[in-house]
Amino acid sequence: LLAFVVTLAYRSERGSRAGRSLLCCIRIALIGLVVAMICRPVLKLQRNRVEPSHVALLIDRSASMALRDETGPSRIDAVRAALLGENAAALRSLLERNELELYLFGQNVGRVATANNPNALPSVVAALEHVTCDAPVTNVPAAIQEVLRRTERGRLAAIVLASDGRTTASVRLGEDNAI
Repeated sequence: LLAFVVTLAYRSERGSRAGRSLLCCIRIALIGLVVAMICRPVLKLQRNRVEPSHVALLIDRSASMALRDETGPSRIDAVRAALLGENAAALRSLLERNELELYLFGQNVGRVATANNPNALPSVVAALEHVTCDAPVTNVPAAIQEVLRRTERGRLAAIVLASDGRTTASVRLGEDNAI
């Protein structure tokens, strides 16, 4: 509407047609600029970054995991069967949406293998097949805390813990090291 009014105002002015058209365009542009400033336009740039989450697989390698229960395989063999059975279907399902990190723990924690796609899975499978249960002490809370500490900046989807559940190391949970 304002552009129409400005155009009508310049039609009645004297001077060349080109000069009037130029002044009309300048005035319309200035009015448009003032209207835009009144509306306070904001340029908002958004950048989404997708970071893959990961699953920490903690396997107890204490000597108690080598023990056989009354009628079954050793505890570590039961863990291997659960994780590696059916062509490692459990591990493959974890890799569908996450990266996988394999940690072994006794008194200390160590990352032994990682996989971020199914092609990298053989390194995790080989590490699981060669787990030796010879650690004299089990410290489950310290293992979980260490994994959480190592993955502070990353996106930890889950911790999968395979242990007989016995903590044989002395553990003191308090405010400084609460899980």
